[in-house]
Amino acid sequence: MKRSLFFLLLLPLFFSCKKSDDIVIAEAFGNKLYLSEAVEVMPKGLNHQDSVDFIDRYIQQWSTEKIVLHEAAKTLSLSEKNFTEELNRLKTQLLINAYYEKITEDTSLFPVTKAEIRNFMELYGMNEDTEKEIVKLNYVKLSLNSKLIPQIKSILFDETKRVSEKKTIEKLCGDSIEYFIEDEKWLYLDDIEIEIPLHLNEKGSITDENRYIETKDKQYYYLIVLLDYREKQTTHELSPSEYDNVRSMIQQQKKNKYIRKKIDQLYQEAIAQKKISN
Repeated sequence: MKRSLFFLLLLPLFFSCKKSDDIVIAEAFGNKLYLSEAVEVMPKGLNHQDSVDFIDRYIQQWSTEKIVLHEAAKTLSLSEKNFTEELNRLKTQLLINAYYEKITEDTSLFPVTKAEIRNFMELYGMNEDTEKEIVKLNYVKLSLNSKLIPQIKSILFDETKRVSEKKTIEKLCGDSIEYFIEDEKWLYLDDIEIEIPLHLNEKGSITDENRYIETKDKQYYYLIVLLDYREKQTTHELSPSEYDNVRSMIQQQKKNKYIRKKIDQLYQEAIAQKKISN
């Protein structure tokens, strides 16, 4: 495997280059990674240094994948690498799922009333007050020596950027960094304190002084933005998205019922037409 970092100086020039001028930025076991491929998935609006850091991480992820694939191809037998049966089963299931989605895509066939939402919430105790502290927050959990700390902090601790550049945070964190950046979801404080070292002193009011929190433990560095706090959860703290989730769950129940009825209808028709026999 060979990694090429000379692109760091050439990155600003790439955006004016022709496709024929594309640059190979990494090679692994005969595979080549071109700069255009990395730039294509790069978040918009990054400065030069952030762009360089993003592409450097992208190279590492790409190279790791090729290394593992090479080792897998070398280690596994032909039978272990034969996924024909699994792929056929997957194709069958994908076709069935596509059919189910097709026959239920008209949501007007599955209306949900306010009474149904209210009954559902009562059935599952969603209308009851909960004597537990709840918070709204954003946080990112990084390694202690992460180079991303200043970059993510500059976004997360700036209210305008925090709201407008959530996609950038998602791209920077990828799949390897734990983060939570939903603004409208209430979380139980005791659950959060298990995951991150968050200890609130003045809980009653959220001000600029206690909104932005930097803390760390023996392994990780935490950037936290405290958005809101309640001593207990009531129905007033159920966000519009939670009501939408209830509506979606009820609608999905109706779709499932419709699908089961459709399957039974098709089965009976097949029997009547003697396409199958029991």
